[in-house]
Amino acid sequence: MNREQTVFALSQEMSSLFMILVFLFVLLVLYGLIKRLYLKSSTNTFLLRLFGTIGVPIHELSHLLFCVVFGHKITGFCLYNFKATGNLGYVKHSYNPKNFWHQIGRFFIGMAPLLGGVLFILAITEALLVNGSSFNTELVIFAKSANFGLESNFNLVELVYSVVIYFLNVIQWEGRYNSLNFIVWCLLLTSTGLYLCPSKRDIQNSIFGSGAVLLLVLSGEFLFGTETSLTLMVSQVILGSSILLLCSLVITISVFSLFLMLKLIFKRDLIPVEQQ
Repeated sequence: MNREQTVFALSQEMSSLFMILVFLFVLLVLYGLIKRLYLKSSTNTFLLRLFGTIGVPIHELSHLLFCVVFGHKITGFCLYNFKATGNLGYVKHSYNPKNFWHQIGRFFIGMAPLLGGVLFILAITEALLVNGSSFNTELVIFAKSANFGLESNFNLVELVYSVVIYFLNVIQWEGRYNSLNFIVWCLLLTSTGLYLCPSKRDIQNSIFGSGAVLLLVLSGEFLFGTETSLTLMVSQVILGSSILLLCSLVITISVFSLFLMLKLIFKRDLIPVEQQ
């Protein structure tokens, strides 16, 4: 493949990657809106904190792990603080701005809760659902089936639709024949979903580190060519993660709606009415 074809193939893959990133961004915005709606509609934060006992430690542990991987100095952390009035957990770390590896780490440390949340969802799906292993396998197959090359026939809408339909069939079977594990899975997934979104500060750190990551990816593309395309691999990973997050969003909205309905049913505020 000559230089012109390599550049054209890279531009095709980058455009597909951009479309997937937009899809992921929309999902994260929806997750954020759901959490904000939940906070606004909940007069008693006990339930939200209860969900946080799973989601918050996963969020903070993800930060911690990537701090270690990229050599950032950890100066303090709290995995979960039930009594906190603001942030339920935090990780404080420092880095050398002249260290390229540390700069790359800023991106991954900021996005770590998203990565950790996806891995945790895959793990509980594998462990608790009878068809969990087959669903995870199908998810990988769907992501790899997307073609990002020169003759790309990639269709995000069709691909996502196929996976969601398959996912709905899986959870329908699990709810009917594996109900106890299914309920536990739904609660764990909702807890993870409510806290997997990076915070504003996480996103800011990731933006500052994204330049170093982009430079690394582009360098790899031109050094190794399209036969081992880093952009293609990144696109497939992000696509698979995004589809999984979409499926998880369906469960999170369902569980969230159920708790809201229960709250309305058992609401104790009584309105005085006088019958004539």
